[in-house]
Amino acid sequence: MKKIDLIIYAILAAVIGVGIYTIYGFMTDKPANSEIQEAGSLSMISTGSTDSGDVAVDLTPIKIDDKNLVLSIALNTHSVELSQFDLKKITALRYNGKTAYPVEAPKIESHHSSGNMVFNVDGNLKDFTVTIKGIPKIEERVYKWSGR
Repeated sequence: MKKIDLIIYAILAAVIGVGIYTIYGFMTDKPANSEIQEAGSLSMISTGSTDSGDVAVDLTPIKIDDKNLVLSIALNTHSVELSQFDLKKITALRYNGKTAYPVEAPKIESHHSSGNMVFNVDGNLKDFTVTIKGIPKIEERVYKWSGR
């Protein structure tokens, strides 16, 4: 078998594989981005910047139900060492007159970190606030969402 024949068969197999994967994706009941769609009406909120001594912190709700709130968090800086901050200790969720703290949070380090924070909640979250304290330059970062 010639080398060119092998290349043609490999390309044909890759095209068929991509086609099957694409068709299967359209046929499944659950879209690939279903978690994002659950909280899709709530936007990312950003605070801070990557200027000297500051940290840009972005929070995005990605899943909300009557038991959990999952937020995506991204932290970026050029000058602050992030490993000194423990998100479980400096983050609070306030909703329906209650306060909750993350049961899961990424370990942040270096100058660029991201991951998901998970809060256990009881009840429906329509309006909620997340506060993060102590990350420079903004001593208290407040993120508010309403009207879900």
